[in-house]
Amino acid sequence: MTDQAYRLAVALSTLALISAIYSWGVFWWPIQALRIDNYYQDASPLMLFLDLLRLVFIIAPVVALIAALGRSRWSAAGLMVFAAVSWVFGISAIPFIALAFPPALPRTIAVTACNLIVIALAIWLLWGPGNLASHRKTTT
Repeated sequence: MTDQAYRLAVALSTLALISAIYSWGVFWWPIQALRIDNYYQDASPLMLFLDLLRLVFIIAPVVALIAALGRSRWSAAGLMVFAAVSWVFGISAIPFIALAFPPALPRTIAVTACNLIVIALAIWLLWGPGNLASHRKTTT
């Protein structure tokens, strides 16, 4: 991983972790829902799937940051997963970007654009020409 890619990976992973911590209600909801008597009574597959996504929402940026600090180019995979999962919950992968836009359609477009940009940058980190070239040099 080149130095430029390393700095970008660490910066994006740190921003993703800040965004996840700032949106603590997403992953805290199942813990609060245990107090609701009938929350898991039906145990619908959609509810269980959303609870799994909530866990991925907090685990993915932590894994991405640890991998980025270890100079692993696979930190991009954690970034891509986090951006996709945060889009499901309507949260921007880069914190506080969505607050600059009014609610409803403009904010939805901003969150979608921001998450797509993070996914595009993560793809560049994973398969970019400079990153693959530096990876080939170190492995052969």
